[in-house]
Amino acid sequence: MVHGRHRGKSLGFPTANVVTDHDLIPADGVYAVKVDLGGVIYGGAGNIGTNPTFGGGERGIEIFLFEYDGDLYGRKLRIFFIEQLRAEVAFPDADALRHAISADVARCREIVKGVTITDGASGTVEVM
Repeated sequence: MVHGRHRGKSLGFPTANVVTDHDLIPADGVYAVKVDLGGVIYGGAGNIGTNPTFGGGERGIEIFLFEYDGDLYGRKLRIFFIEQLRAEVAFPDADALRHAISADVARCREIVKGVTITDGASGTVEVM
């Protein structure tokens, strides 16, 4: 994990900012994800992109874990990208982004609740 700008937290959705040395990363956008954190599987919402609402920047991966309230710095995550919801979008302001994230999170919860992760699952990115 790396320190971000804490925008997710200020919007009500604290995210893990992920750095990976893998070359194969899904396209920019919002994803329903499952995350293996120390053998415990969490549902979540993920974003890959440049944060265009705030002027863009380096491409990154952010993950919001459902029902998790802890420190992820220095933890190893294994991310399972389940379904892309939409492409990354530049919103007119932080409030519009907050509303979109809220709708995205609700949709992600519905998508991942029926998904079971098994050993050897493909389509994963392991991150530090």
